[in-house]
Amino acid sequence: MSSTQTHASKRPSGSRFLPGAFAALAVAPAAEAEPVETLLADELGRLGREPPTAAELAAARTRYLGALHRRCESNLGLASAAGEEALAGSDQPPLAHTLARAATLSVDEVAAVAERAFAAPPARARLNPPLNTA
Repeated sequence: MSSTQTHASKRPSGSRFLPGAFAALAVAPAAEAEPVETLLADELGRLGREPPTAAELAAARTRYLGALHRRCESNLGLASAAGEEALAGSDQPPLAHTLARAATLSVDEVAAVAERAFAAPPARARLNPPLNTA
């Protein structure tokens, strides 16, 4: 059994919190790279310290649901979205869990996840050299 499957078996039924990757990227002239890196790290830390407002959550929910509906306009997008939900272990009809979860997600739940993900300083930040150094 994979670690994801082991983790999934310990989750409450219907939960869809799976591990994933998150990257914050910024493009800046080389001379401004370090201040931009600091600004980005500070903003990520703020996300972990300050919960979203109800209005921010409502706006994010609207964007997410709109993007999901646009994605499902094609058969390929619909199959992909339904497949991702099936991989998460949902025993409900395709997309029913995603739509229900998006509708009921609370500010407190979002704040708890953001705190775990962003309150600590980033584990690693890397400045890539500019492509054109001439």
